[in-house]
Amino acid sequence: MLLLLVAPLLMAVSGCPSEPGRDTTGVHRNGGGVLKSPEGITSSIYAPKQKHWTASWAAAEPCVAGNGPAVIDAIRYDFSVEPVSVRTVSFIAKNSRLSFGNAIGPPEELRDGHPQGVPGRVVGDVAGVEITNPCSKVPTKNIQQFITVMDVDERGAAIDSYYIDYHTDEGSYTLKADYRMIACGTETEPEDCDPDV
Repeated sequence: MLLLLVAPLLMAVSGCPSEPGRDTTGVHRNGGGVLKSPEGITSSIYAPKQKHWTASWAAAEPCVAGNGPAVIDAIRYDFSVEPVSVRTVSFIAKNSRLSFGNAIGPPEELRDGHPQGVPGRVVGDVAGVEITNPCSKVPTKNIQQFITVMDVDERGAAIDSYYIDYHTDEGSYTLKADYRMIACGTETEPEDCDPDV
């Protein structure tokens, strides 16, 4: 059973995961820099009776709001419940009507990248991906998405926000976006994982 909960949310979190050598003075929110990405969403995946499983989300779908392009360096996360492991992969959706969304399972093992047969392809690592599409124009084909892939155990896992480290010709920056991704388990909040909601 797959559960998707979407609700407006802005959550304050303490501290930013550090990366050696990165200037944290360049951290910004949507509207404060070149890169923008969706935020203010809660999305839960409910997988009952699975002790070890994989949950995938296409939470980050960045666009350029200023002088681009922007080149991605890394994507990092704040957790309230840590997964066994987490990684981020680049995915190109063929059209906007069938973009990735979320799924149980890693994108590499899903039919056409998704159980519903979303047309698209897994490209690989996010580092080095160049973002050129302007935020003023919504793309209708070849949509760049970044898929968060969490391997979890019976505890589940919960991401509260993500950070996109990137650079332009002007310097290095970090976009912080509050976007909750929850793989339901014994340590996640019950109200985030009620299958009857």
